[in-house]
Amino acid sequence: MKLQISSFIGVFILSYIFNLNSQEFSYTLINGSTVTEECEICGRPTIPVQIRGNFVINITNQTTIGTRFEIKRINFYAGNENDPDISIKGNGCGEIFGEVAQQVRVNLYLSISKKYGTNRFLIFTNLSNNPTLTLPMVQCEVVQTEDDIFQFYTINIIAAPFNEIWFSTEYKFTPDNLQFIGTPADILSNSGKRIKSKAELINNLNIKDPPDNLSIDSIEVSTNGIILFSLNQSVSSDTIGLIDEGDVVSEDGKIIFRNVTLLNKFGFMPPTPALGLDALQIPDNQKVLFSTRNDAFSESLGEMIQNGDILSNEGYIVKKNRDLLSVFQPSEPDKDYGLDAFYIWDNGDVWFSTTHGFTSQTLGTIRAGDLLCDKGYIVYKNLDLLSKFSPLEDLADFGLDAIFIVTDLNVPVQPPRITSWKIENSSLTFKWQGEGRIYQIEKADNILGPFIPVITTTTKEFIDTQGALNNKAFYRLRQW
Repeated sequence: MKLQISSFIGVFILSYIFNLNSQEFSYTLINGSTVTEECEICGRPTIPVQIRGNFVINITNQTTIGTRFEIKRINFYAGNENDPDISIKGNGCGEIFGEVAQQVRVNLYLSISKKYGTNRFLIFTNLSNNPTLTLPMVQCEVVQTEDDIFQFYTINIIAAPFNEIWFSTEYKFTPDNLQFIGTPADILSNSGKRIKSKAELINNLNIKDPPDNLSIDSIEVSTNGIILFSLNQSVSSDTIGLIDEGDVVSEDGKIIFRNVTLLNKFGFMPPTPALGLDALQIPDNQKVLFSTRNDAFSESLGEMIQNGDILSNEGYIVKKNRDLLSVFQPSEPDKDYGLDAFYIWDNGDVWFSTTHGFTSQTLGTIRAGDLLCDKGYIVYKNLDLLSKFSPLEDLADFGLDAIFIVTDLNVPVQPPRITSWKIENSSLTFKWQGEGRIYQIEKADNILGPFIPVITTTTKEFIDTQGALNNKAFYRLRQW
């Protein structure tokens, strides 16, 4: 298949423009987002229906007292994404204002289509100007502006600025397409894709006879796109020797941090114990945040380090487990529920999962694999996080052992640069250089789109074996 030169020009120009546009942020709906349809004269019960989907916020004007923005590419749905019961699409605009207390005004122009019903175009606005979540998180309830006693919609939007959540599970599962068996050492995406298999992740570690139950306990992606992780048990490598449980290693076969090195400044009685590693985040090259698998007494702090605490390699406790959970009001408030995964946002919000489930006096049953926020809400139920895999196993919770958030808040200033390309046997191969941790290739048959994600990768090379669409194709390269 012949690939027109115009398609390659599309590759370069679009990747360059996108990365210069640092004021555009992708948002994804999280748990609690609903659409409600009311009929004033019908007398039927009013039941909120869960919706999923995404939208884009584009900052158009920003001053010291306010921010104006566009809301683009709204795509919400209830039920099955490919055959939704309700489909909501459109655009909108908004403004954040107020010198003392922030207030928000939003107008949405939406087309609402029902699987068994009428299609309508409606204008929505928010009744309350006071947000309940702290930016960059978004919470806004909008109502239709047109009075209608037969069909009146309210949409509750709760969203966070991320494109994907990468994670690993505690238990195996089988996707309904039978494409692979998900193992506890696979890195998965809530988009329904496997980012890295266990075999790919540990291949360069050259582990002698890796045990079947070997899995990962934490993940992070370095600035050069290399995936870092820790293992749930000690193993021996033919090339780098002993890898202790809790050592941070890389997919290219190196030991990045020894577990005992991370713990050195806590003043444990010598020798420093290896406490394992349950969760990991590296905000910069010097600072490492983590949780351990075991407890130990810190002489320098004069208190017990628990496996549910977030720690810093600088020798202090970032957040105690009880503080993470306090807003949930656990039925046993003094118990440490462990910490299997966490991600700290720039505004201080902490997303996390616990090792053990618990009963919340505000929300009821919380499972160990649910993704929570320390502000007291559930980000995703475990099965919602796995929904696009549609596991065949009848489990209520597959666990959540590690997370990494792909967000536009971390887009590098400098755009990636395409360094080479070639067409061979109907396939296009191109390589690039960039400062991103993660890259995504999107493809369209028209320069105006729509662009569909083809692959999300940490490498800097892409081979499109499908060739071009209609003898030409345009590609867009994104980075985070």
